Amino acid sequence: MALATGAYVHAQDIDCPVEASQASSFRSDPFLLTLSCSLPYAHVHYTVDGHEPGPNRGTLYVGPITIEVTSVIRARAFYANQWSTSIQTLTYLFVADVATQSTMLGNQAGRGNTQKDVEDALLALPSVSIATPIAISQIEGRISAEMIWPDGRPGFQLDCGAEYFGGHSLGYPKKSMRLSFKAMYGPTRLHYDLFGKHAADSFDQLLLRSGSHDGVFYDNGTKGIFIRNRWICDRQLDMGHPAPHGIFVHVYINAVYWGQYHLMERPNAAFMASYLGGDKEDYDALNKGTPIDGDLEAWNEMKTSLGNYTDLQQHMDMTNFADYLILQFYGGNNWDWRASQNWMAAGAKQNPHAFKFFAWDSDMILRRGLYASVLDKPGPHNLWRDLKSQANPAFLRLLADRAQQHLQNDGVLTPVRVTAQFEQLRDRMAASIGAETLRWGQNTGYSVNTWYEQLERVRTEIIEDRSEVVVDQMRSAGLFPLVDAPTFMVNGQPQSSGPVYAEDRLVLDSPVGTVYYTLDGADPQVLAQGDSGTTLVKQDHAKTVLIPTGPVVASWKENLDFDDSAWIAGTGGIGYDTGSAYDPWINMDVQSQMRGQTNSCYARIPFVLAKKHKIRLFLDLLVDDGVVAYLNGVEVARSGFTGTPTWGAHADSALETSGFTTIDITFAADLLREGNNLLALHGLNASTSSSDFLLNATLWIQSMARGGDDIVTPTARAYTEPITLPYSTQVKARVLEEGQWSALSEGFFTVGDAVESLRITEIMYHPRSQTGWDDPNAEYVELLNIGSDPVNLNHMAFVDGIQFTFPNITVLPGDYIVLAKDPDVFSEHHVCDCPVLGPYNGVLKNSGETLELRTGDNRTIHAFEYDDTWYSSTDGLGYSLVVLDPTGGDPSQWGHKTQWSPSFVLDGTPGRPY
Repeated sequence: MALATGAYVHAQDIDCPVEASQASSFRSDPFLLTLSCSLPYAHVHYTVDGHEPGPNRGTLYVGPITIEVTSVIRARAFYANQWSTSIQTLTYLFVADVATQSTMLGNQAGRGNTQKDVEDALLALPSVSIATPIAISQIEGRISAEMIWPDGRPGFQLDCGAEYFGGHSLGYPKKSMRLSFKAMYGPTRLHYDLFGKHAADSFDQLLLRSGSHDGVFYDNGTKGIFIRNRWICDRQLDMGHPAPHGIFVHVYINAVYWGQYHLMERPNAAFMASYLGGDKEDYDALNKGTPIDGDLEAWNEMKTSLGNYTDLQQHMDMTNFADYLILQFYGGNNWDWRASQNWMAAGAKQNPHAFKFFAWDSDMILRRGLYASVLDKPGPHNLWRDLKSQANPAFLRLLADRAQQHLQNDGVLTPVRVTAQFEQLRDRMAASIGAETLRWGQNTGYSVNTWYEQLERVRTEIIEDRSEVVVDQMRSAGLFPLVDAPTFMVNGQPQSSGPVYAEDRLVLDSPVGTVYYTLDGADPQVLAQGDSGTTLVKQDHAKTVLIPTGPVVASWKENLDFDDSAWIAGTGGIGYDTGSAYDPWINMDVQSQMRGQTNSCYARIPFVLAKKHKIRLFLDLLVDDGVVAYLNGVEVARSGFTGTPTWGAHADSALETSGFTTIDITFAADLLREGNNLLALHGLNASTSSSDFLLNATLWIQSMARGGDDIVTPTARAYTEPITLPYSTQVKARVLEEGQWSALSEGFFTVGDAVESLRITEIMYHPRSQTGWDDPNAEYVELLNIGSDPVNLNHMAFVDGIQFTFPNITVLPGDYIVLAKDPDVFSEHHVCDCPVLGPYNGVLKNSGETLELRTGDNRTIHAFEYDDTWYSSTDGLGYSLVVLDPTGGDPSQWGHKTQWSPSFVLDGTPGRPY
């Protein structure tokens, strides 16, 4: 049959895709694949190498195709010598075949894998099949992407753009890929429920992260474990912030197994619109400070407001930034978390959605040792450095309070919680990791056993003690109070939140000071002016400098009247750099005096203290390679040097710096004098041939406020005896000890165990018409206390399906309460002896939807989906859904039809058994 050889035009208006007898799927036995097109006289061509079929490319379909190995079929019909249909792409995965592909033929048994192990591993995750006519590169090109589930659930297929992305990891044979959905390839968004509840189901981009430095290829004494990025994104979600969702998948490229990947969202402008509302054009998104969406106008406006904390809060989500920092402190990536590397941020061009920060490219977290610290790093675009240098009391208090919440008690970053998080991720990946290690671990010595060993190493060497180390690091840097926060105890046992009962007593335990607490949500502490940090020596402070060529009398570091008139006078940083990295920090260049001649540099920095009072004292040092610091002649700190500081001494070793390091020298506060003081620095280089040298310091104080009525919230009470909580409420408490406040302890306590006792027992989701059409105002939800104790509902809330926060109301054992869409409409049709609350926001969907009810401390009471297909009589015919066994039924099964029945009475039975 002759075929036209000219150009074919794809015509959407007559498009009739090729139909296949078998959908993309996992297969175990060979089969015959039939391809057809209903257009008369159409000719079907197909390829098996990822190329797009054409009249002169591929194979003319003349009959069923035998499929017996992993295959990608791309088929297109050609019609009337000028038209072509869209391409149909299909993937058939035979795991027994994949396990014997040439790239998988290492010594399986020797690597902890049998043939069966590999096949099971390949079936443990969903798979993404990529078909591409040319090798994927850093230039975006067209591909086909399919999602195929081992359990047969529906996946997706669409054409999109793909490109490699990354930095150093682009040198690895397995690379990360970015998928972009654009009109030039196909649909402009992927509409698919990839990540489950509370996640977006529409995307303009997705990432396939290879593992990068957290995979099999990089070894710096510790090896990859594949889960670090997923772990840190999940923690941002746990902390209540937007963060990319993700799942693990196997990836195939043109039918060749390519390894295990992390399929995840990209926090771009479309991501922000999905979670915060609006359109993607409303947002800017930055990667390492460079816009990937929008521009820098709002970002620069935020940066200009750094000196005004009130204004800054309009541009930056301060709680988000504090939590972001705490995650970085905990992760301890002191290798490549930098001002212009490994961070992302996004925010609205205009309020109300201030910039939020995302932990990004976190391959090196929990890998640099138990005591790794990043407190001296500058943070994204130097924002952390600049905020820290201003010592703003409101932000420092917020940072300490969030550290207390996450790193102490049962916070999200405490050892028990982090261990459980790692174990959960380990269990998700355990069945699949063998395929990855066989595909890529053969040349690097990485096996399944390696993966388990590395996970255990992280747990025992870092996780078990990391939270306490971070608290100690923050304390030493003046970022966490010296006074411990109070501990909450119920019946003699630590309990930071959760259910309490009428006979229980809450103890606020502290061995020192006075505990102040509130029950109204207010902070017990009101920041006073005395809490503000004051800088005594700034970065650009005036100083005199000498490069000694022989001994200098000791009074240079002790005596304000020492004659330094022959010394070099200037301001700012001292040093040199034969390159350019340190240039922004150097105001006084000493290369000609030091390089090739001597290793020492002396600096005298006089300053004034207006009034001496009870303070905390901090020294920030910027050093390459060593320093000894003196306050009024007494040594108060040293770094990078252990010997006797003579004029000809040198630093112990070469040391590169990335910013100022804060040292708490409160022990030396008594050395300060009202009036004139002297900070002296002896800087040391490691060698006269060194290519650089750097020296600068700042000195600042933080006042310890006196305490009293002016800094204690009016509604706060001094704790004197165990507390009986009258209703479910938030408890906030701090210790005040000798003028210093602790961080905040807070917890939400529910009077009565709502999780065990409260049940949704009736749903009127589609009332019968009251006026000739459906009236959603007649909707209601009924709840019952099935327990033996009263349950207080204060701050309990419906958070999914409908939205409603309950007031301070108590439901006695065996009693009902009804939540109505419109209480007035409800009262017109029902006589109910129980309390009726409302209105709520939203409506109960007639087609069915998920309802989620949570306690005030964010525990789930109910989360289930009802469905209008269960019973026709409840779908607009006047009957409600009623739980069959509210006291004996399992609430985790509430999402099944078998747990429900139509009410026996028209319009339901709110407030009474059915």
